[in-house]
Amino acid sequence: MKDVTSVFEFESTRNADGREATRMTYRVEYVIGLGPAGLLLDRIQRPGMRANMRTSMAGLNTLIRSETAGAHG
Repeated sequence: MKDVTSVFEFESTRNADGREATRMTYRVEYVIGLGPAGLLLDRIQRPGMRANMRTSMAGLNTLIRSETAGAHG
């Protein structure tokens, strides 16, 4: 991978309860080298990268919610 860019986007929204919330979107943009071999490797590793990112974001969600609960509790 080369020319890797991490993009974080934040958007004001409301959750299911109607309370104000913030939606965060994280995206990684990159260029794959190595020609056809690089494209094949990218296709193989992409699902694992997505799964790991979802796990990380779930952990971040838990941390943020626990900090918020502690501040109001």
